Amino acid sequence: MEQPKLNLKKVRDFGEVINDTFVFLKQNFKPLFKILIPISILFVVANILLSTFQLINLQDAFKAGGNTASGILNKSITTSLITGLFGSLVYFIVALTTYCYVAVYIENKSETPEMAQVWGFFKYYFFRYIGIRILTGIAFIVGIALCVLPGIYLSPIISLTVAAVVLENRGIFNAIARGFALIKQDWWMSFGTLLILIMILYAFVITLTLPSMILGGGASLFTPNLDRPVYAIIIQSVISSLSVYSYVIVIIGNCILFYSLVEKKESEGLLDRINDLDQNPNNQDQPEEY
Repeated sequence: MEQPKLNLKKVRDFGEVINDTFVFLKQNFKPLFKILIPISILFVVANILLSTFQLINLQDAFKAGGNTASGILNKSITTSLITGLFGSLVYFIVALTTYCYVAVYIENKSETPEMAQVWGFFKYYFFRYIGIRILTGIAFIVGIALCVLPGIYLSPIISLTVAAVVLENRGIFNAIARGFALIKQDWWMSFGTLLILIMILYAFVITLTLPSMILGGGASLFTPNLDRPVYAIIIQSVISSLSVYSYVIVIIGNCILFYSLVEKKESEGLLDRINDLDQNPNNQDQPEEY
């Protein structure tokens, strides 16, 4: 029997948010990635090339001596900064596409989103999303600089603020207010949920990238200067760059957490279901809420 589509507008506890993150990912894996890959693949490929170039430059700097090493190292540092900025852009694109997918999923009443719908949302929110990510990133860095604790306190608020921009079509400052409003009396639950999701993410990424690092280290034992072969560097760059797609775990979890907090405080989903019953009083074929 086919599992009913997940209803995101529902109050959930800590464990349910984590569990339903993977239920949603399982139900939507193919349609999500059919949309996600075409939108992001060119940026991911470019990131692979930049990452490979950076690692080769860094290795050359260690091999060279004197002024040559200094020049190569400076070049490598510049490449690393560019790679880091571009990597952040790739993450933003993957995250925004996932948020847009969830927003369309809600708009379609749990029906599978189409590419055109998600792409339309993506274009509409792109600059606003980049703006909120830059603003909240600065706030987080300042918070960490102020004895760490303010940054930790802000982290779940920032996650909810970013979600509010796309999921509720809010302006930047309105979304910030929304994030603070939703977190009231639920900071520990929100922080704990996001922390567990991030731990799962990093465990997955480490499991994914560790074999390529071991391969590169082992292959270097058979080279004259203990250098990693170019093929090992390319494999590491490919796997590291592709691992950005695993961030959908945290983004989906954050969306489910967001809707859970909205439902807890406003019962929006319940009101939607009541309105739907009012409009379709004879409809007895509604699936059981999951």
